[in-house]
Amino acid sequence: MHKSNILLLAFVTFAPLSTPAQPTVISELPGQIQPELGNVDFRPAFPAPFLPPLPDPSAKMQPVRLLGIDIIQDGNKLTATPHLNSVSPATLVTYWCANETTSLKLSLRLRFMGIRGRLSREVEASAGPDGQGQTWERGTLHRVEHVLDLPEIALNLSGRIDLIIGATAVGSGALAYTPLQSIAILIEPAIQQGKVPRANLEAKFGPNYVALDVSFRLGAGARQTVSIPEAWRGKVGRIGVISAFSFGPIAQDKPVCDVIAKRQDHDVDSWTMRSGSTTARTDIDFYPASEQDHAKVEIVESIDADYSDKSGSPFKRHRYLGWLEIEPGKTPLDAIEFVSTNDYVFDVFEVVLLPPAQP
Repeated sequence: MHKSNILLLAFVTFAPLSTPAQPTVISELPGQIQPELGNVDFRPAFPAPFLPPLPDPSAKMQPVRLLGIDIIQDGNKLTATPHLNSVSPATLVTYWCANETTSLKLSLRLRFMGIRGRLSREVEASAGPDGQGQTWERGTLHRVEHVLDLPEIALNLSGRIDLIIGATAVGSGALAYTPLQSIAILIEPAIQQGKVPRANLEAKFGPNYVALDVSFRLGAGARQTVSIPEAWRGKVGRIGVISAFSFGPIAQDKPVCDVIAKRQDHDVDSWTMRSGSTTARTDIDFYPASEQDHAKVEIVESIDADYSDKSGSPFKRHRYLGWLEIEPGKTPLDAIEFVSTNDYVFDVFEVVLLPPAQP
């Protein structure tokens, strides 16, 4: 089925960590390297796995070896499982040891993978001398910075993501990439404006509603809080969530997303959005009816898909309306939190507030 990939460019800066008059060969494992070289702290938060010698003595190794990485955002060096916001760019710092004197750059591919590899984004980067006759001498250590456009990446990927750093395999003609290191990271969702046209909302809800004008994408383990306008905090009676899920099937009535109503950071009420009940798969019509594992719910908007269905024919993707009823006495509310409960993609296209339903 359709799989989206995009190739981004990373800006890089290079700085040698050590340029001794007589190069020193570093033979220890990354975790055993002396932590300080001159005035530079050389202690990656995430050491790279040690690569054993090549089984074929005649095989050629890479001219440089990855020793580890750091991830920095807003001036903070992140540890454990890095938690990245979607507002600021992040810096991936890679540390290298030259296996031989080289003037060649190593082509890198930084791959962000979610949904068990079904959704990914790739960033091209490089490591090596900056040209103009420069070389990395055998045994010297180097620090390379790669600027990552998190606001762009987070538009499609959020929650638990695998970041895989790969390098062009020697002799591959720059077509194959060998994984050098991978780590798990958490990326917060990127908030955008609502994606449902105002005319559609007015036709569906009439005059007495307010749209929060937000949209976002939740991946596995992602969560997002949206504020309720002050004028509606005491009178909201129903929450309409326009949404859909994708990149995998969820059977009828199985959980998709938890929604929590809050007052001053305290949980006041909660609901679970379920497949075929309050949301549904956006591309459900890709499959014939006999292969669908949950029902459709109320459709707010249908959009032409940019790929064909299973039979090769055009079809439409849908956005659905799910209602969350607020119990009497639970107001005022000042925020709504959405928490993914599955490992697929859950898109919220708009959130609408209405007064209590008339008896």
